[in-house]
Amino acid sequence: MKKKAFTLIEFMIVLAIITILTAISFVAISRLLKKIELESEVSNATQGVLLTLNKARLDSVVNQTYVPVFYMIDVLTYDSSDSRDYHLPENVILSATPNLLDVPFTKSATMGFYLGYFVEENVSELNLKNAVYFMVKSKKDADISNQITIKKGLPVLLED
Repeated sequence: MKKKAFTLIEFMIVLAIITILTAISFVAISRLLKKIELESEVSNATQGVLLTLNKARLDSVVNQTYVPVFYMIDVLTYDSSDSRDYHLPENVILSATPNLLDVPFTKSATMGFYLGYFVEENVSELNLKNAVYFMVKSKKDADISNQITIKKGLPVLLED
């Protein structure tokens, strides 16, 4: 009785198929790792933004003063005795939420914290803002973003 074994051609074909599948999986894994890295950058930047907003809020309470807060596309700033800038990572930006037409608390829209509440500064008065929304998002992938709101003075991350 003869034993049936794989021929050299059959073995080479199976080896070629395995090699092709491995190469395809490496490309998919590489893309997945890049997306995970972007999500991590956005998450870390979101935590930095929340920390900066909370520091501004605390400063307004401790010093019992108005602390203006504003941002440009890559930096969040608050003015007080302990003035701070938070510079976002290179691949992350701050922006208005998609459903808003204007960008909240830029240099032209003066908003900030007063005694722990988020307020808008008018000519001679401060008006309480019920909620302000904005996003921390990736420059490379617009689908990777976190939405932050400031409700009654408390900065929080909105969950999807």
